[in-house]
Amino acid sequence: MISAHLALDLIGARIHGRLVVLKNGRYDNVPIDLVTASKKLVNVKEHYDTDRYRPQYRSFEMKPLFLMTSDA
Repeated sequence: MISAHLALDLIGARIHGRLVVLKNGRYDNVPIDLVTASKKLVNVKEHYDTDRYRPQYRSFEMKPLFLMTSDA
């Protein structure tokens, strides 16, 4: 919910075109262009059970928050 409050703070301050993000473990905001500049890919075969429509995991230890990578 913190990110929703931070997004509302941006709207209240009339700051547009930015997204609330977690960067280096801290909340921040960045231009939307920075987020959409590269295509994000998920390795479905590695991370998802397509028969059950669920992520595959045994442990989340040392895993990134998001299982996406940039194509760059």
